[in-house]
Amino acid sequence: MNYQKTFYYDDGKTIDFTNEYDPQTGKLTKQTLYRTDGKRKKSVVEWTPDGKLTKKTYYKSDGKTILDIIEYDPITEEPIKETFEYDPQTGNKTKEINYLSDGKTIVSITEYNPQTGNKTKKTFYYDDGKTIIDIIEYDPQTEEVIKETYYNSDGKLTTEIFYAGDGETIDYIRKYNPQISKLIKFTNYREDGETIDYTTEFKYHPKTNKLIKTTGFSFDRKRIAFIYKHHPNGKLFKKTYYNSDGTINKKYK
Repeated sequence: MNYQKTFYYDDGKTIDFTNEYDPQTGKLTKQTLYRTDGKRKKSVVEWTPDGKLTKKTYYKSDGKTILDIIEYDPITEEPIKETFEYDPQTGNKTKEINYLSDGKTIVSITEYNPQTGNKTKKTFYYDDGKTIIDIIEYDPQTEEVIKETYYNSDGKLTTEIFYAGDGETIDYIRKYNPQISKLIKFTNYREDGETIDYTTEFKYHPKTNKLIKTTGFSFDRKRIAFIYKHHPNGKLFKKTYYNSDGTINKKYK
């Protein structure tokens, strides 16, 4: 049975990473790296008892959902379970497909610009290797993230996140009702990418799925800025705007 050592951040409490060793050889066989909360996994690297690299597993921010898996030949330590496609004119890589250990089930597909070789899109799949978990789109010039799109296990769209030019600062987020494929919430952020500027929510008729109400909120959601009402057929018939104290400013019919 392997024995384990735990390494902590400077506070002496938060786990940085753990190492597991083979009791016979004393070689490192597994290293689990955690995020700054010491609970969510960031990555796991595995070796054979004689110290040969066999596998790297990367996790999304929730610490549970697998982001990527790379397996290695235990003799050469070269990556396996990956296939590549190349542009015949430029010779640049255009697609990279990563599989689970069965060599058939797709974990992710990365696409590249054939001219520049830069990453343009990465698609992650659920355990069936067919249903998309999320798609990350990149600026073909800078490779900064410009958009993330998430789907539920039924393959229905749930969330779109759009980023500013730096690839990290959130510009706005769209949330959808996956059952009817309709936008239900739009959140716009200020320049810091953290502070909400305003939020708009959308309500639909339960039978026709037509838009019947649009509500705009202030940044803290404590104040309604406006309400638009629609007929069951989706046609707008009333607009109401509110002051900061909650009183009606203007009303249109």
